[in-house]
This record gives sequence, C-alpha cells and structure tokens, in this order.
Amino acid sequence: MKKTITIAAFLIVASAALTGCSTIKDVIDVTGPIVDAVNEEDTWITVGDCFDETDDEIVSDVPTIDCALPHDYEVYAEFDIDRADWPGDDEVFELADQGCYGPFTAYVGLALEDSTLDYTYYVPTEDGWNDYDDHAVSCIIFDPAGQTTGSLIAAGR
Repeated sequence: MKKTITIAAFLIVASAALTGCSTIKDVIDVTGPIVDAVNEEDTWITVGDCFDETDDEIVSDVPTIDCALPHDYEVYAEFDIDRADWPGDDEVFELADQGCYGPFTAYVGLALEDSTLDYTYYVPTEDGWNDYDDHAVSCIIFDPAGQTTGSLIAAGR
C-alpha cells in the first residue's frame, strides 16, 4: 500500500494573483496561487524531473515529461527542513528560499543574479509536517519567458 504524504504551499507561476501571501511573493518575486499537493512517494518529482504547470488546487502526483520536450519546470535540488517542530509558514518559506539559492548556481552554472532563469519550490504544510513527518522541499527552476526544451543543467544562462 502506498504511503500518502501531504505537501503544501506549492508556489507555481501562473496568471492567478497571490492573495494574502505577500511574504511568499517577496521571497521569490513571482506571483501565483498556493496549491496543496498530496505526495504519493512513487509519483513524486525528484532532481532532474521536468513537468508542466497545473491549475489543480490539489495535486496528488506530478506527471513528469521528457526534458527534451517543451516544459515549464525542472527540479534542481531537494532537501529536508531540519526542525523537530513546525516552524511556521514564514520560516518554512525562508528556509526553502535559503536552501534553494545555493544549488541554483551549481545546477545552472551561473549565479541567480546573473541568470535569466528563476526558481520556486514545493514546501510542506503544517498538516503534512505534523501528520506525515513531511519536511521535504523541492527546488524548481523555470524560465520566466516561457517553456524550455532540454535540461537546464549547466545551461549557463
């Protein structure tokens, strides 16, 4: 039987406005809805996976696609937040931002400030943290100009 883990507050770039979450917007300087995601371990994204944006408010899995095809996002790093107790939304987003910043340069081959690319992330929700011991952050790279084709590893842009 599959273990289901709740992941939440996934920030995806979309045309919808970010309502009541200006702190999130300030962290990564993009707008988009907050989406609750339910992580099924064998269908969840991992480093190197490419996938497209979803309009779903609840995501039960993230269908990956071949990075050689046009796609919206690519996972470039993942880590667990090292805290015993739920640190709160603001700290989770701050820790995700800090944890995703360094690996961006290593993955792309260019510092974020010099890159035309940007990043966002999946972070755990309080319920996922408390009920399923979910502390995972997935760092996700994207091109604000639109879809990319091919992996962004060592893209240098």
